[in-house]
Amino acid sequence: MNRKKIFLYLFFTFSICWLTALIMHITDVEYGSIPFVILVAVFYMFIPAAVTIVLQKYIYKEPLAEYGFTIKNISVKHIFLTPAYYLAFILLTIAIVFILGNILHIPGFGAVSFQQEDVTNGIVNLIHGKFDDLKIIEMINKMPSPFILFLLGIFGGIFSGASVNLLFTFGEEFGWRGLLLRETQPMGFWKANFFIGIIWGVWHIPIILMGHNYPHYPVLGSLMMIPFCISLSFIQAYLRLRSKTILAPSLFHGMINAGGPVTFIFFINYNELLGTIVGAAGILSAIIVTVVILLSDKKFIEEYKML
Repeated sequence: MNRKKIFLYLFFTFSICWLTALIMHITDVEYGSIPFVILVAVFYMFIPAAVTIVLQKYIYKEPLAEYGFTIKNISVKHIFLTPAYYLAFILLTIAIVFILGNILHIPGFGAVSFQQEDVTNGIVNLIHGKFDDLKIIEMINKMPSPFILFLLGIFGGIFSGASVNLLFTFGEEFGWRGLLLRETQPMGFWKANFFIGIIWGVWHIPIILMGHNYPHYPVLGSLMMIPFCISLSFIQAYLRLRSKTILAPSLFHGMINAGGPVTFIFFINYNELLGTIVGAAGILSAIIVTVVILLSDKKFIEEYKML
């Protein structure tokens, strides 16, 4: 492993990103506001890729293709399988919440509900503060039935992840699944991606503390984000190496960012740390998807260091 390159990548990525978060905090940039969205989506999320490009191309003077920035000899099959993995992760998370919440009534997992009143309340909670009350009422009145809304939201995540969101999630993935994955590959599948997951989760801490993903549990949410990122890292590594391009993990990440929040509309009485896509339910879902992937491709772990 090139430990120096890994250190430089982590040093500059974290320094710039966390300094940006500190400036947002000092200047009272409100979570969810336009300045917050611009700074996080356009700047914070792109720093991992920017640092990767500068290090690889201008300091080490090596090709970006080594980190998956290529369309040559890619596996189109695995790129087209990416939406299937996304749907499996999302739908399995919903199924887990239904089993643990609706059926077993385990505290914190809430329940899955398609009742109009519950869905309406979910929409209001999701967009509260982003529009005035009259605008929210107007939007709700134009909403389709809960089932149609669910299909539009979940499958709309595929379109959004493959278009607008792709631009932003590439900014993260070219760092995590580009430079960091390739440089830690000698550690082996489990150790490398456990390490990457920890780094990825810790990187989120400043924006989690500002209210992202776990608005009612900013401190505990910062800790929960780490196992969540670890659980997704194994899927992301598989997509990156089997597809031979950074495009696949960027697509998967973008789809989750787009379709994941839709699930909150259909969950009620949940604890954000347990019965959500970024909570225990999502972590369990990611673990199950990982196991299924590895069972269906038993040579992957053996070939991991050589891919």
